[in-house]
Amino acid sequence: MSSVNPRLVLRIELQRLLTLRGLYTSEDVVRVTGMARAQVERVLNGNGRVPRHLLDEILQRIDAVQPERRPVVDAWRRLEAARAETEAAAPEPPEAADPAGLHRLREDAAGYTLKPSPLTATSKEEFLAVMREFHIWAGEPSYREIALKARKSVGASTLCEALDPKRPPRLPTLKVVTAFVYGCGGGEEDLTTWTTAWRQVRLARTADPATTARPRYI
Repeated sequence: MSSVNPRLVLRIELQRLLTLRGLYTSEDVVRVTGMARAQVERVLNGNGRVPRHLLDEILQRIDAVQPERRPVVDAWRRLEAARAETEAAAPEPPEAADPAGLHRLREDAAGYTLKPSPLTATSKEEFLAVMREFHIWAGEPSYREIALKARKSVGASTLCEALDPKRPPRLPTLKVVTAFVYGCGGGEEDLTTWTTAWRQVRLARTADPATTARPRYI
């Protein structure tokens, strides 16, 4: 039995919702949402990746309520999972492609301290913001490159969702954070720093203020 095409499922679910709104063509969607035609067609008809923020924008502008959105978003997640699985199955590039370490991550020049420090973060929002800054500092490698370098300990789609600024902020697991830092070229010192910062934010979220000042043992 052949598996169902996840892209087709997304198109069907989205078209079903649009039909309920009386929108039958991409021109109808452009007229109602006010979005650019290229953006709308990328979601409705594109053969490449479907950006989540564009999908959410369409759903918001047609006033889709949560129960209506759920089948569409679930279909998008299945499509992203299938895409990440396909990418993960692709052969890794040979190490010989960069024999001199030309593209290895380098520290800043003497006198410059541009590397973002996660230790400044006091909330999940700030922690995610520093992760995005670190991604830029590391040269903005693709999520697939990060996942491959991290030995596929996490998927590219997981990294994408964790850092998506359009999604509600949620502190990633420590496994995702360490895979991200290592995949961006971070060393052992970076991993220790990010682990400490993650614990700092996570414990602050769960600690009881009335007991944090008390000694653990008497």
